[in-house]
Amino acid sequence: MVKISSLGAKDRFAEVYFYFQIRATPSAAEVHNVAMVSLFSDYDEALFKESYNTLLVCRYQGDSALQVIDAQQIAAVVAMMPLPLTTEELSQGQEADFACRFYVAEKPGLDVAYMGGMEDVDNETEM
Repeated sequence: MVKISSLGAKDRFAEVYFYFQIRATPSAAEVHNVAMVSLFSDYDEALFKESYNTLLVCRYQGDSALQVIDAQQIAAVVAMMPLPLTTEELSQGQEADFACRFYVAEKPGLDVAYMGGMEDVDNETEM
């Protein structure tokens, strides 16, 4: 699963089916790296606000949301974990309605690897 960033739009999440290269025309020299993805729905705004802007819950849409994107739009690899049902949802017998909900699990990557501040330099050399 990947996080997709587009200029001016909020981040989206997708399952990558495959990567491939295309040319605009058969005689074109420039090759474009693209990916066939299945987009998840936009995240649930109500759950996001209720969780103090921390929980992003999306619905898996499968083949109905296939799209080809530029591979450079992929910002990060993420995990899309199944969102457990609440006891209220279980008691109402709504398993089918909530079965395709997933939450985003992001691990901070290179974007936060260097947060600034003092850097400790190791002056010792190995012998």
